[in-house]
Amino acid sequence: PVPWVEVQVADARTLDTWGLAAGSLLELPEKWALHLSWPPHSPETVGEELLRRWPGRVVIFLGERGDALMGEEGVTGGQAFNEALEKDWELVWTSPIPHWPGYADDLNIYQRRPAAA
Repeated sequence: PVPWVEVQVADARTLDTWGLAAGSLLELPEKWALHLSWPPHSPETVGEELLRRWPGRVVIFLGERGDALMGEEGVTGGQAFNEALEKDWELVWTSPIPHWPGYADDLNIYQRRPAAA
């Protein structure tokens, strides 16, 4: 058997319901994950915009992680994206993947940090 999952394609600039019926939106945080694969780096902001708008608890990120504290962008996401990951998300799992020489991309799963009290 071949596993199959429907993929929703959306534009972060016009996203409001994540392509779901209104009642389904309430189940989003528990049942869905946002998968970002090599989001474009600066000056594009789509990765950071999606992180900011994502109401769910889990993000799967495939790309090169920069060090937000050191001002490093990596080649994916950009500085604002890295800062949003550092501030609002906790890295819970990472795995090396095959990659081209000179790149340091990997597969990472993040969980939303609890809101500050």
